[in-house]
Amino acid sequence: MNLRWGFLAFVLLSTTAEKAFACTCAPPPPNATPAQLEEWRNEGITTIFEATVEETKMKSPLIDASVGSIVPASLEENPPVISVTFTDARFYKGKQQQIVKVETGLGGGDCGFQFELKRRYLVYAYKDETGQLSTGICTATAPIEESAGNLARLRGERVASDDLRNVRRAPISKLCGRIVQDGRREPDSDAKVMFLRRDSASPVPSDEAEPDERGNFCADLDPGNYRLVFTNTGEDSVTSYVYYPGTGEPDSAAEITVNSGQNISDLIFRIPVQQAFSVSGVISLSDDSRLPNNTKVILLSADRPFQGPAYGQDVSSDGTFILPRVLPGKYWAFLDVDSDSDSSKTKWSTIKSELLVDGNIDRVSLSLIRN
Repeated sequence: MNLRWGFLAFVLLSTTAEKAFACTCAPPPPNATPAQLEEWRNEGITTIFEATVEETKMKSPLIDASVGSIVPASLEENPPVISVTFTDARFYKGKQQQIVKVETGLGGGDCGFQFELKRRYLVYAYKDETGQLSTGICTATAPIEESAGNLARLRGERVASDDLRNVRRAPISKLCGRIVQDGRREPDSDAKVMFLRRDSASPVPSDEAEPDERGNFCADLDPGNYRLVFTNTGEDSVTSYVYYPGTGEPDSAAEITVNSGQNISDLIFRIPVQQAFSVSGVISLSDDSRLPNNTKVILLSADRPFQGPAYGQDVSSDGTFILPRVLPGKYWAFLDVDSDSDSSKTKWSTIKSELLVDGNIDRVSLSLIRN
């Protein structure tokens, strides 16, 4: 399976050992004065406020659509976003509101900012092409305790240089443990442990660690509550997706509380053998169109979309496909078309289907619709 980069690579991070592109922010102008730097930083910013995060929620056309609905056959053109609701807002620029909604990316390669529930932030937001307030890590958005200098300028106050240097941040904590795999002596080279914050709606892990030859792993983490997920891949397919302390069921996962400055070193993460099944079928087109190049079948966990196991496979020229090793569970199935490889630039849609994988499945029929 040769996945193209971009958002699709991020969605299928569980099926590949490689990571999506990192976010790159534009550098500030050279030799800028403080006033010029402030002007550059605020370019395009329409709203500045401080407020407390009340709710975070992941949104996407795929998640929001019901099973059986027609959805765009392009993940890259319709990526999920995080919708953040703020309360108790104090505005420095823009329309005054007590409740503010801002969108951001998931984090990582899309430059999204990962907000934490109940934490207060100074937010610099701009309007996207739809007029929605948005922000990201390339703005001056930051937790309120890390924004002394910007707050002082916005409030017309003077802040001592010592206050700017001594930013109040919680001490980093360490979480370490050991992987114990049933029937195995050591983890594969593609194995990793992901650390997911409970108070984040983003599927992007706060950190990840590769176990050594003895199964030991370690990560530096901010204080908070975490879920640990062990993943392993073989032949570009997820062969293990296990939640701590050793279950394939997300509802049975245990959370680990990491306190400020705490070192946890004795965690045992047991990995059971997980049976996998094949899923195969055929693509039907809405008319006599030719199957677009680089059409892929995508399976996403329906219980934890964009957070559970994900699979992708190229569709053969005759319209057939097979995913040879799929872990048990409920999945959403749909098609993704690489618009860059379609010389006609035709827009395509697909029908969101649902599969329960508890054995080998064949004769799956997925639809591709020319818009």
